[in-house]
Formats: sequence, C-alpha cells, structure tokens
Amino acid sequence: MYLNEGQYGGKKYIQPDVIRQCTAYQFPEEKIRRGIGFDKKDFDPAIVNAPTLSSAGSFGHSGYTGTYAWADPAYDMVYVVLTNRVYPTRYNAKISTLSVRPAIGDHIIRCLKK
Repeated sequence: MYLNEGQYGGKKYIQPDVIRQCTAYQFPEEKIRRGIGFDKKDFDPAIVNAPTLSSAGSFGHSGYTGTYAWADPAYDMVYVVLTNRVYPTRYNAKISTLSVRPAIGDHIIRCLKK
C-alpha cells in the first residue's frame, strides 16, 4: 500500500498525502533522519542504516532483535529481513556493525538494475 499511494486491490485505504507525509524526512534542516513511523536514509553517508544504493525516497524500520523492513518507491521494492540478533546473546552486534541488512538491499537493487 505504501508504494501504491495508499491503494490495495483497487481500493484506497490511505490518502496519498498521508503516505507522503509519513515517509518524508520530518526535520531535514536539523539532519534528523526520521519520518513519521519510519526511518529514512541517514544524511551522513558514513552511517549505513539503509541500502547505500537506495533512493532518497526510501523508508523502513529496523528492530532491536534484528528484524528489518525497507521500501524504495524508485525501485518498486520492499524487502524484509527476519533474523534473531539476540541469540545466543543480546550482545551480538555483528548484524549492525557489518551492515548486513542494508547490504542485502544493495544486492537486491543491483539485481533489479540488471
């Protein structure tokens, strides 16, 4: 629905303006990457919270336990990564420090571009 301006199955559930507002940077002048309910690509390219190849219009959410969902309207793409970062211990941070979840998105985008 978010990639289709609030429509699903030919029925409109959410107004397009609401979708645009929820998936937009809310305070870009302050370099805050948050939207309403969604994360956005960080302004600092050294911070990899999203696929580096994703567009500025992309948005998503990452969870503490390793779950991750990212959407990019420019590529008509949504992907979800389900992991359990906290097993066997919650101190395992490799999924974040190695940017595994955004790297999966970059791989998908490269495949879509072919």
